[in-house]
Amino acid sequence: MRIKAITGHQKIGTEVKDTTYVEAAGWGKYRWWRYVLGLMIILFAWMVAANVASALVALATLAVRRVSQPLVSWITRRLVPYGASS
Repeated sequence: MRIKAITGHQKIGTEVKDTTYVEAAGWGKYRWWRYVLGLMIILFAWMVAANVASALVALATLAVRRVSQPLVSWITRRLVPYGASS
């Protein structure tokens, strides 16, 4: 698969033309800090997404409890006969 590269010069002074991904990998842009930075970004995004999901579950649980408590008490008052012990 060919991609259209940006026209310009590499560090060695050669003209950049249309190239493949494999040829682009040979340019030497695989420094160790790029991998560390990518890993940090992924882990940070993972932690943020997990915290947002946990907060949504906690809020949904609170909302269900607030709605279900009055509903349960109303149902038990209607279904349990007067004077019956629970």
